[in-house]
Parts: sequence; C-alpha cells; structure tokens
Amino acid sequence: MSISRALVLAAVALTGCGEPRRPAPGLASQPIVRCPAGMAEIPAGVVELGQAGSRNVEVAGFCMDLTEVTVTAYASCVGAGVCPPQSAACDPPVGGGRRPVSCVDWNGASAYCGWVGKRLPTEEQWVRAACGGDGRIYPWGNAEPTDQLCWMGEPGRFRNGSRGLCDVGSFAAGKSPFGPLDLAGNVSEWTSSVDRGLHVIRGGGFNESPAMMCCLWRCRSADGGDAVDPARGMRCVASLRT
Repeated sequence: MSISRALVLAAVALTGCGEPRRPAPGLASQPIVRCPAGMAEIPAGVVELGQAGSRNVEVAGFCMDLTEVTVTAYASCVGAGVCPPQSAACDPPVGGGRRPVSCVDWNGASAYCGWVGKRLPTEEQWVRAACGGDGRIYPWGNAEPTDQLCWMGEPGRFRNGSRGLCDVGSFAAGKSPFGPLDLAGNVSEWTSSVDRGLHVIRGGGFNESPAMMCCLWRCRSADGGDAVDPARGMRCVASLRT
C-alpha cells in the first residue's frame, strides 16, 4: 500500500464513523437487461470497506446514474405530487436547472429514485462505482484534488472559480473508473444504507475538506433521514438482470 493511500485510509479511520453495517434496502426497482442512456454499467467486483479497508464485500453488477439528480429532474417529481419540495430551512443554493438538487432529505431522495423506477445505491455500490478495484484514493486516481471537481478548495482559496454548486457533469477529469461523474465535489450523496440507526452518506460536497473527497470517505447523518444540507443530494441506481 502506498504511503499516500495509507494516510487517507488512516484519516477515514479517525473520523469515528465506524464499520459499515448491513445496508437497508432502497425502494424496489425492477432489474433491467442493460443500462439505459444516462447510466453507466458498474461491473461486479469486490470493494474494501471499514477502517483501513478491513472488510471486503462482493458487489453484483448494476447501473448507476452518470450524474447527480438535477434541480429540473427533481422538480418534475415534486410537480407530480410524489416528492416533497426542497427544504427552505437550509437555504438551498441558487442555480440553474442543471445543477444538482440539494436540501432534500433521505425520504425525498428515496422517493425520487422510486418514482423513476430506480433506487438509492447501497454504500457498497457507491464505493464500487467510485473506487473501482485498483486501490485508487480518489474517483479520478491518486492526484490530490485541484481542478478535477466542483470544489471550493482549501479555506479562502476558490478552485475553478467555484463558490457553490456547478452544473452536473462539468468536470470530465474527475470521472470515476466506470464513467460516473461528480462522485467527489458538487454534493455529497445519500445512500440506502443505515448504520446504527443513521443513514450513511458518501462523497464530499463542494464546501468540504480535501480528505472528504477520497472515495472511501464516509459519514452518517447525525439528524437521521430528516436532515437536509445545501451540499447534499443524490443519484440513483438500478439492478442488472442476471
């Protein structure tokens, strides 16, 4: 293991987030034969989870949205009477319809994915899509975060001129090994997994620290599924028929 990877894993271990527990199922979705446009096929493989990659989990192949759910897409679900509106309590960032939706709680995120015939990813699926199987530190590789993602950078230093959310899919250099974009930066993402009663969140948002951009970064929602955040959104997955 490289020194840089060991340091990142050590940082993850010190967060106090703990070992992943049994994932809670998302809303039911029908398995599909092949991934449709707008989704990437993530092949089956083994992911390293837990402190310092101490737990290996086999993940079946699946499809994942290439980008995070946008403001426009989520508004359609709200208009259909299925999804709750974005919460005004956390002052969602102002932006166009191609920016990722944020200030949505877990129930809203899960409802949207179910509405489009998909579901939220388990954290094992999320990590498989972000890390691949080559031991990389970040979704794009091992280079430290700079201009590969929508990210404010270190305090007081604004990368890419970004002081907030960006249109989804704007940073091709940050692409993960199987194609999904923005698995670091822009918004952190809800998963379907629950650990000790708290919903697991993966990825780092635009306003978070460099350590949170590594593909093994993990935290739990301290306020449960009702929590909202201006830098938290979601993307959906679908099972592949075997």
